[in-house]
Amino acid sequence: MLKIRKNTLNSIQVGRKKKDLAESIINDPVYFLEFDRKHKVLSESILITVSMREVQSFDINGKVVSFESLISFLEDENPLVEDNSFYTFPQYNLSLYIDWDKKIFNEVLIYDKTLKIEYEKSSFLTYKEIQENQRETTKRAAHNLYFIPYTAVGNFKFGTDPQLFSEENNFNIPKEISAKQVIEFDENILVRFDKNKLTQVVISNKNTSILYNGLKLFSKDVLDELIKNEKYIERTMGYVFVDLGLAITHDMKTIYFFDQSLLPFWKNKNRPITSW
Repeated sequence: MLKIRKNTLNSIQVGRKKKDLAESIINDPVYFLEFDRKHKVLSESILITVSMREVQSFDINGKVVSFESLISFLEDENPLVEDNSFYTFPQYNLSLYIDWDKKIFNEVLIYDKTLKIEYEKSSFLTYKEIQENQRETTKRAAHNLYFIPYTAVGNFKFGTDPQLFSEENNFNIPKEISAKQVIEFDENILVRFDKNKLTQVVISNKNTSILYNGLKLFSKDVLDELIKNEKYIERTMGYVFVDLGLAITHDMKTIYFFDQSLLPFWKNKNRPITSW
């Protein structure tokens, strides 16, 4: 397994002169070596980067890193990030070029201290800063949503499995959830999964702008218009608009958006909504 230590890759240390490296290393096609160009005599050139390509996993200071443990590694080490593909770890002089789709490290590279300015640019954000920015973006997006009946509420798409939901909304859902699971997305939003598919979104915040055909759903005028123009069932809790896949409580404090699979339950006036 590829071993990484500070300034070294498989014991090949950057900063050494070319003449001090074994010919077997210089000629090994597994390694990609880059030397500086400051010396007229090539043998005096300094090794400034050493890398390997298409790596499945590596050992860094005794810790094995693979795609299964990559997120944990990024959270612990908090690298600098460029274009969501290049991850630089100043503490190790390490750069990773990650292919998230193929789940492979396209390049694992160690760079010399003379290249710190090039690899550790002040304009790069850290992994944690990017994660926090994504969370804030998701929160803002969750307060300005477009509703498509039986399809989606904002970025919450019915039928999405927990893993994809987590990726699209930067939200961690446990790998093992029950057949019917209600999860708090934030203090105003609950999401429900049935058989590992998103089936319901419940929003309890009038400050959230939910738009349907140009109408803001948290509005008495809009509720009156829906009652006038849409097919509905009145339950103890409020109004169920069967063609839209939404239910609004009488006090207009909460709106339920549901998948087609839950429609039979919502249409059953005699069955409490807590019973399914």
